[in-house]
Amino acid sequence: MGFKEQLNEFYKNLDDRANHIREILLKNGFKTEKNYYNGHYYNKDSAGNYVKDYYPMPVIEVFGLCDIEIVGPHINVSTKTSLKNAIHFDYDLLSDYYFEVYGVIDYLADYYKSGEDIVRLYKSLEACTEKEIGYGFSFANNTPAVKILGLVTVLKDNGFYY
Repeated sequence: MGFKEQLNEFYKNLDDRANHIREILLKNGFKTEKNYYNGHYYNKDSAGNYVKDYYPMPVIEVFGLCDIEIVGPHINVSTKTSLKNAIHFDYDLLSDYYFEVYGVIDYLADYYKSGEDIVRLYKSLEACTEKEIGYGFSFANNTPAVKILGLVTVLKDNGFYY
């Protein structure tokens, strides 16, 4: 199989996964649109720097709520909320999810990553000067779509937006 065929097969798998997740969201009343975007940043490299993705990936926009990025081995969900809501939010609702909290204006400012002491998050938020706080959730690509639906529902019910 040549490079073009391998690339096409890789993207077909991403597209199929995005279509399946989108179908579940639509069946549950969420309005969505799927597009392809590049320029996302992801995990830090060994030197502690974020790395930019140059290739386009399927992104499901859940209108007014979040973006769901199908990145290959992972699915990322991006959303935000007001600083006030972030400070008063019940983080026990997110205990089943891996997530990070960061600045919206200064999106490279890390406030929290799953596994850290939640007290760190509250201290970071109380010292924060941003009006909005960003959240990134990460799932394995083979995570059942209903688990992603569960997160999207929690976000909708608790004042998150995008």
